[in-house]
Amino acid sequence: MVLDKRRLVGFVICTFLFTYSAWGLIIAADRFGLFGFNTPVGTLLYICGTWAPTLFSYIILKQNKTIHTMKDFIKLTFSLKAKPKLYVLALIFLVALYIPAMIGNGTNRDIGWFVWLPIFPLMILDGGMEEVGWRYLVQPTLEKRFSFFSATIVTACIWWTWHLPMFFIPGSGQSEMSFLLFALFIFGQSFALAAIFQASKSVWLCIMYHALVNTLSMYWPVGDHLPATLASSVAAIVLSLSVVHLKQAKRHWNGDER
Repeated sequence: MVLDKRRLVGFVICTFLFTYSAWGLIIAADRFGLFGFNTPVGTLLYICGTWAPTLFSYIILKQNKTIHTMKDFIKLTFSLKAKPKLYVLALIFLVALYIPAMIGNGTNRDIGWFVWLPIFPLMILDGGMEEVGWRYLVQPTLEKRFSFFSATIVTACIWWTWHLPMFFIPGSGQSEMSFLLFALFIFGQSFALAAIFQASKSVWLCIMYHALVNTLSMYWPVGDHLPATLASSVAAIVLSLSVVHLKQAKRHWNGDER
């Protein structure tokens, strides 16, 4: 979906204000010894911040009359109808991410490989649902004004900056990561997700991919090793640009045929 400039700016500002307020409260409360990330209040505030992109996506979609009810929103985000080859494409991007991670970081042997079975549904809610905002609203809107490459860079910068408070929340997954390595990881995955969405127009495939990345990174850590993170990001960027080029070439060819 493409937004006008006012709605795009409004979405980004509201999302950041809501998330930064929720996560900022955790940071402040932890500093003053009131409560931390792993307390019930801290967990609730964390979830509220995580759901900001989804919440304001829902509001904008209702304002635009793209959806009318929560049922419409669920149908939009969880439409599983995509060609098998598009599911395969998402898996190829996962392989491009995790082969370097497996080589560079090894395996977290404290966690069994089967951990993804119960964790995956939770990661759809904790992370995956962001994609309604970043890939369904922000990325297509920017692509109307910029090239795929430039639009993805801008989206990646927004997504990266949105995560910033998490690095200052003791106990969060990002608190023990390098901010720069995480940025490199974010940029690679922004290209992967942008290509998946452009190829499929499926919010669900982006949600699924995001949730799988979050789940499998518990077993094969990503973003902790510079060569591995660089390799996976470069692979994602090259693969995404190839997918988009092929799609555009196919569209041009079909147009010439007509």
